[in-house]
Amino acid sequence: MSDEQEPKEELEAVSVFAAVYYSIQAFSSLAFQRMGLHADEVTGQVEKDMKQAKVAVDTALFLCDQMMLELDEEGKRELQALMSDLRLNYAKQAGGES
Repeated sequence: MSDEQEPKEELEAVSVFAAVYYSIQAFSSLAFQRMGLHADEVTGQVEKDMKQAKVAVDTALFLCDQMMLELDEEGKRELQALMSDLRLNYAKQAGGES
């Protein structure tokens, strides 16, 4: 067996649910950035783009719905609180948009 194959054996398979959970976190972070509430992690700039924020929020909400049956009560509460924060902040930020 070559040394190049050994790291592959050490890797564990990522479950779909873990990938969805991390995606929810990523889309939530992007949503806050695109609402202009957090600086962009790459550029360090604060830029508001409500069209992109809406897509990020809607995607996070959809993915959250897919996860609910897989979470314990604490996990459900955490994601529900995050989704409430996203909705509330989106509504506040979009309120000034025409």
